[in-house]
Amino acid sequence: MLIKTQTIVWTLTAGLCFALTLSFAACTPSEKPPAPAEKNIAEGTTAAPVPAAPAEAAPVPAAPEKKPDVPAISPEARKVLDLAESQWASLNSLRASMETYMAFPCDCDEHRIMMGAGAFEYLKSDAKPKVRVEMGMKNLVYPKGEAMPDPAATTPNKVLHVFDGEDSFDEMRIAPPGGSPGAAPQPFVLKGHRESLDPTGFAGGFGDNMLKQYDSPGWKVSLLPDTVIEGRPVYVIEAKDERTGESAIPLSQIAPVQRVYVDKETGMPLRTELLQADKNIVGWMTMRNIERNPSLDAARFVYEPPAGVTVRDMATLTKPVPQSSE
Repeated sequence: MLIKTQTIVWTLTAGLCFALTLSFAACTPSEKPPAPAEKNIAEGTTAAPVPAAPAEAAPVPAAPEKKPDVPAISPEARKVLDLAESQWASLNSLRASMETYMAFPCDCDEHRIMMGAGAFEYLKSDAKPKVRVEMGMKNLVYPKGEAMPDPAATTPNKVLHVFDGEDSFDEMRIAPPGGSPGAAPQPFVLKGHRESLDPTGFAGGFGDNMLKQYDSPGWKVSLLPDTVIEGRPVYVIEAKDERTGESAIPLSQIAPVQRVYVDKETGMPLRTELLQADKNIVGWMTMRNIERNPSLDAARFVYEPPAGVTVRDMATLTKPVPQSSE
C-alpha cells in the first residue's frame, strides 16, 4: 500500500514540479585522495620516496590547472540569463495563467499523460519571496494503440502549492489506496523545507527566477535563433543537464534538455519545453496573461491545512510532520 501511495503522490506532484520549473542543488565531486607513500621493500617499512639525481630525473609535467566547477554558458546565452535575473529582481509581484503537459516515457503498454491549467502568483513581502500556484491536473492513462480519451471528459484533480517565505505546502486530493471504486478523493498535504528539498529536485516554487537553475554547475546553455511566441518576439535558450545517473535532477532523468522561450521585453519565460536526448518533446509549460506588479493579498500566501489532515514531510513522503500544539 505504501508503494502505491508514493507512486500516486509522485505522479500528481511531477506535473506541478515541472510547472514550477524546479531548481536543484548541484553535487560537487570530491577530490581524489592523496597518493600513498612508497614502500621500502628491503626493510618492509613505509618511507618517503628518495628523489633521483637531478641529471637523471625525468621531467615532471606541470600539474594541469583545475577548472572551476561552473556551468557552461555561451556569452550570448549569458546575456539572456542576466536579463531574466534583472527583470525578476525588479518585481514586487507577478500573476500569470499557466498550462502544462507531460507525457511520461515508459517501457509499458500504456500512455501516461498529465495536463494541467491554473494560475501562478508571486509576492515579495517582508523581503521574502512568496508563491501560490493553483492547478487543475488531469491524469490520462490509456492503452497504447488506442485513441487518447477526451480531456474535457476528465475531472481535474485540484493541486495547491504555497510557499510562505519559510516553508512550502502542497495540497492535493487522491483516492485512498485500496479504497472502493468511486471513493471520494481525500486531502493529502506535503510540507517541504528549502534546505531539505534542494538535493531532491523539489526546490522549485520558492520564488526564484525561473531561469536561475541554469546558472549552476552541470548545465550547458546555448542560444538558439530568435522566434515569435503568440506575437511576442522571444530569445530561445537551450539548456542541457550533462549530469548522469543519480547526480542528475529527477526531471532530467526523464528529459535532460530544456528549451525556454524568453520574452525580449520582460525577460519572462513564455514557454518551456522538455526534450529527451533525441530532442523529442515530452512536456511543455506556457505562461500567458502575465501581469507585472499587480496588487495581491498577502493572506493568499498563508497556508492552513484542512482539519484532521496529517501533514507529511515531502522529502520522505512518509514521515508525519509534528504539529504545533498552539
